[in-house]
Amino acid sequence: MDHVRFRGVICVINCLGLQSFDEAMLFVSRQRLSVPEQSCLNDNDKVWVKRVSRRFMFYIPPIFHVARVNSRALLFHWRVLAVLLR
Repeated sequence: MDHVRFRGVICVINCLGLQSFDEAMLFVSRQRLSVPEQSCLNDNDKVWVKRVSRRFMFYIPPIFHVARVNSRALLFHWRVLAVLLR
């Protein structure tokens, strides 16, 4: 993942008045996400999210749930970012 995307996510988190990935995870868990529950990652996204998880030493769940945002790495996914930006 490039530096620009990382800084962009940090900027979104900070603009929401949040100070950390942990606070962002709590914020997202309290939001009513407009992502359908049955949504899943395609194979390329799975590889990418796992790579982000390894790079930042985030927990890698057995299955990534976009609708429930069960990993900090999903904060970098476009669907979750779109919800944060609305």
